Amino acid sequence: MGRSLEADSLERGAFVGLRDGGHPGHSEVGWLAAESVGWHYQRGYQPTETDFTADVIRIRQAGVKGFYTTSADPKTLARLFNAMKQQNFRPAFMGIGASGYDPSIITLAGAAAEGVYVDQQLALYAGGDAAAVPEVGLMNQWVQKVKPGWTPDLYTAFAWASGRMLVQALQAAGPHLTRKGVLAALQKIDQFDGNGLLAPAVPRRSASRPVTSS
Repeated sequence: MGRSLEADSLERGAFVGLRDGGHPGHSEVGWLAAESVGWHYQRGYQPTETDFTADVIRIRQAGVKGFYTTSADPKTLARLFNAMKQQNFRPAFMGIGASGYDPSIITLAGAAAEGVYVDQQLALYAGGDAAAVPEVGLMNQWVQKVKPGWTPDLYTAFAWASGRMLVQALQAAGPHLTRKGVLAALQKIDQFDGNGLLAPAVPRRSASRPVTSS
């Protein structure tokens, strides 16, 4: 990276996010953030879309200098980058969500992915942080025991962290486990980082969404 951003690259921006009806979270937050700073182009795409040429042409015509997308899989990200390259368009700022930490993007997009910023809230779980974050090394060790040769992806890290949180709740719920007790213990977790795998966060649900049990 190491290059400065133009002063207005975050004022004249475009946001393209996944919209499939079942995954509103990150994309909806992205739209709200984009609207709050007056970004010029926003669109939700469907999971089956493969051609983003029209988007690239529109955002170029709109004078966009900053581009961000989230909740996109590596193949979709590569299609976006390649469409920009084919149209000879390169925003001053290009940012993508945590799914962008995936080596297949380099294979699929090559130079079109050069200089892209990745919004990453996790340690380098594919092994890069194994020396600095013991949890990364432990996760990778067990991944290779379960599935030799597998390169951990974002969902591997999510699954490992989810397991860690569940174990923490099980331990807090005590020896006589019930569904209600485990859910209550989960509600009481006020900070969680998966032993350094994740950035510290407050995972509890809003008080307006009470725990239910059966």
